[in-house]
Amino acid sequence: MVKKILMICLGNICRSPIAEVVMVQALENAKLDNVVVDSAAIGSWHVGNRADHRALSTLESHGLKSTHIVRQIKKNDFEDFDYIFGMDEDNMSELRRLAPKNSKAELLMLGDFGLEKKNRIIEDPYYERGAAGFETAYQQCVVACAAFVKERLQNNLRNQQFTMKILFVCLGNTCRSPMAESVMEQLIRKHQLQDWHTDSAGLRDWNVGREPQGRAQHLLQQHGLNSRHLSRLITNQDFYDFDYILGMDNENIKELQQKAHSLQPQPDCKILLLGSYLGRKEDEIIPDPYFSQGMGGFHSAYLQINESCEAFVKKHKKDNNGF
Repeated sequence: MVKKILMICLGNICRSPIAEVVMVQALENAKLDNVVVDSAAIGSWHVGNRADHRALSTLESHGLKSTHIVRQIKKNDFEDFDYIFGMDEDNMSELRRLAPKNSKAELLMLGDFGLEKKNRIIEDPYYERGAAGFETAYQQCVVACAAFVKERLQNNLRNQQFTMKILFVCLGNTCRSPMAESVMEQLIRKHQLQDWHTDSAGLRDWNVGREPQGRAQHLLQQHGLNSRHLSRLITNQDFYDFDYILGMDNENIKELQQKAHSLQPQPDCKILLLGSYLGRKEDEIIPDPYFSQGMGGFHSAYLQINESCEAFVKKHKKDNNGF
């Protein structure tokens, strides 16, 4: 069944066309091809125009583009679309006012997915000088769209029959943890562990929405692997969704444990060093290669990650399957 999503902002030249393109990318990353995405305006000022040039340049800086032509929301949209997203409280008030009684569409604020409460409003950057506000809106959309796709359109992890759910975590989610995710995905395929699931996340939001670091991608390619992962920030829900959260160094583990201990009810996930599976105290820390020169640090990290993931699979495949 095809689902339809409509992104709304005031003029349909800044936030909503960015959100439209970002949602399409999030759907592609999730391999969901039965969803239609569009965007529209509350007002009619810009109908027939393209998006603001700063919105277009922001998308282009991330390898994306928009060919959208501005249109105004119509009464029929409330019946044609399953989800209609606003960017701020004013958008939501207008949408509720415009929506016919008992209309089909669910009215949602995009920032309610994946973003902290203090950052849930995607502010209108139109009147700001330069493109910084557009980049901020883009980064918010990346986090929110990915969270919506995971929560509403993909089968929620809490409701899937996975016997093993593994989350790899490092500081920025561009080096060690996405490499570990790719290595584990290969092992899951190799051992036909279809009931296992893996993902990765970061403890900082510096790189949210970005691909893995270039050297990490190059190294994965050398080993016949690739990563379509876009950096994301770990969420509170992750501590409940995953069985194992595996950090790369002691700082990662300390911060993960602090986050877990602050939650109520207490999550049941196990928080461990990935390298602890090697059984060698001197090798259990996987150093961050980001600031190293050349490929040496990434190569060393990859070898530790690969051996650790193989040891994890060997242990838990045996535990799960009883052999």
